[in-house]
Amino acid sequence: MPEHLIRRTTTSCGDVATLKSVAERAFVGAFAGHIPDADMRRYFDTAYSPETLTREVADPDADVFFLEAGGETLGYIKVNVGDAQTEPMGDECAELQRIYLLPEAVGGGYGSALMAKAVDVARAWGRSRMWLGVWDRNETALRFYRAKGFERVGEHWFSTGFSRQLDWILARDI
Repeated sequence: MPEHLIRRTTTSCGDVATLKSVAERAFVGAFAGHIPDADMRRYFDTAYSPETLTREVADPDADVFFLEAGGETLGYIKVNVGDAQTEPMGDECAELQRIYLLPEAVGGGYGSALMAKAVDVARAWGRSRMWLGVWDRNETALRFYRAKGFERVGEHWFSTGFSRQLDWILARDI
C-alpha cells in the first residue's frame, strides 16, 4: 500500500465538498446497476447535501476521517456513538456508519487502514463493540467484514429514494 495519511475532516467548504464527491463516487461504485439513477440522485440530495455533511462532521457524537494518498482523497470513515448511531445499539457500541473507498482504491489495503482507524476511534470513546450495516448482496464488503471478525447479528432496511435494500447488521468486539 502506498504511503497514506488519515486525517480528521473539518467543516471547511473544501473538506465538505471533498466529502460529498468521495461519498457519491464511492456509492455509485458500489451500487451502480442495482439502484436506479433517479433514486441515487434523491438519496444524494439529502444524505450528501453540504448542509447534511456539515452537520455530520460537526456532530460531537461522530468522527469523520479522510484517507489521502498521492495527493488525492481516496476514501473516508464515519464513526458514531450515542445519539448519532442510526440504530440504538447501547452505550458499549460504536457504529461504523461509513467506510467508503473510491472504486480505484478498493483492494489496495486502504480499507484495512480505515478499519484500524475506526477501531482506534471507537476505543478512544471507551467503546468495546463496533457494528455496521452492509447490503446483503455486497459480497466484496461482506468478505472484507468477515475477514475483520464481524458477524451477522441482525438486519434492517436501507432506503435510497424509492428503492429499498436489505442491510445485514454485523458486529464484533474490539
